[in-house]
Amino acid sequence: MSDKHQIVEEKAKKAFEQGDFDQAATLFIQNYGNEIYAFLLGRLPSESDASEVLSEFAENFWQGLPDFKWRSSLRSWAYTIARNAAIRYLKEPHRRRERPLSLFKQSLFIQTIAEVRSVTKKYRRTEAKNKIRQIREKLSDEDQTLLVLRVDRQLAWRELAMIMSGQGENMGETEINRWSALLRQRFKKIKERLKKLARDEGLLDQQKKD
Repeated sequence: MSDKHQIVEEKAKKAFEQGDFDQAATLFIQNYGNEIYAFLLGRLPSESDASEVLSEFAENFWQGLPDFKWRSSLRSWAYTIARNAAIRYLKEPHRRRERPLSLFKQSLFIQTIAEVRSVTKKYRRTEAKNKIRQIREKLSDEDQTLLVLRVDRQLAWRELAMIMSGQGENMGETEINRWSALLRQRFKKIKERLKKLARDEGLLDQQKKD
């Protein structure tokens, strides 16, 4: 966990222990909302879909936080919620979302999410980066998710087990170890496939061929 992640986790946990769950949720979403939003943009068909799921994620995060047991990092728990919300949305894109938040929480929620959405993201990609992105898109959604969380977000295997299983901090140690081993094997296969696809696209030096 990076210093930044550690600081945010500690501040959120302090607010949590003081019983200020709204402050803890707001602090976390303000710091990681853009990261979660970028993750959803990569998983869902359109920006409007990602925006809708971002709202559902934030609601679920906000409402579930008081029951969080801190058996995992808050960040990995948030990715579990975001991934599960995206999966549900893809299965039922027209399902009506309920927002049973108090007026106070609604005002905090609306303000925080508005701040996340208002941040302008500038993506500058070279031709090579475009090709790499296109190669990644040839993977399955779940393989892309694993790749993003392991490579781009640098999450540990233990955290990945909780996220990819969809169980979050409710997993036992035996299941965590089993999932971690399976994900390591899966990740190895993903890297091998990406290497082959990159070679086919001429992105790797021909001298490096096996």
